[in-house]
Amino acid sequence: MGEDSKNSRGSSPGGRGAWLGLLLYGGAWLGCVLWFWLGRSSGGWILSYSILIHRIILPLAATATAFLLTRAWGLTPWRLAAMAAGFGVLHMAAIWATVSLATLLGQANIAGVGLSVLLDGANPAAAGGLLGRLARERRERAGPREPDPH
Repeated sequence: MGEDSKNSRGSSPGGRGAWLGLLLYGGAWLGCVLWFWLGRSSGGWILSYSILIHRIILPLAATATAFLLTRAWGLTPWRLAAMAAGFGVLHMAAIWATVSLATLLGQANIAGVGLSVLLDGANPAAAGGLLGRLARERRERAGPREPDPH
């Protein structure tokens, strides 16, 4: 089954998984930014938030999304580079939209973000992309699936 083949409904075979991945990351990203601004509490909550969001939730969401995208659409060097750069920029944008903006508005006192933060989003995306490629190759080696009799 080639990358450009269509199923009976006229959509690409992995299109639903790819859109699910994009919705997963977009929802996680937006939820994290909204949680920062709407769920604020007093005390040292920014450290807890930063560890949970920027070291656990967003990297896991980037890995899962890159996996789903690659499994659906395949992996080329350009797609890998685009995913790594895109998720790196989105990860940095999440920091800018939360703690950096809070510092700018005088609500927090957090050091500025360096370009190395791009790697925090790029590395999980690259790992997810490579895992997705392995899953796609394994699926293609197994051959086409039999239609579900139900």
